[in-house]
Amino acid sequence: MTEGQEFELKTALEGKSLIVRFVGRDELGNLVDGITNEELVDMQIERFYALQKRNPCAENKVVILLLKNIRSVLKKRQIRKFNQVNDSDNDK
Repeated sequence: MTEGQEFELKTALEGKSLIVRFVGRDELGNLVDGITNEELVDMQIERFYALQKRNPCAENKVVILLLKNIRSVLKKRQIRKFNQVNDSDNDK
């Protein structure tokens, strides 16, 4: 497994696991398919909204708020990285 790009998560069933892979580049620079950080956070937000709908609690509200803040920071990071790539392309 690639450190920081692939994760083996234990599932609820004993002895079972799930591989989560993030999008990235291999050592040759080729695109490796996977999920993005933003998609993972969006999934968690949807999950906690569903949990909050079934069993409302203060902790779920806090988690949703924090995840939304994380999503906002990741969006700013994504825009900054996009602008850096465009700026370097314009310098050529």
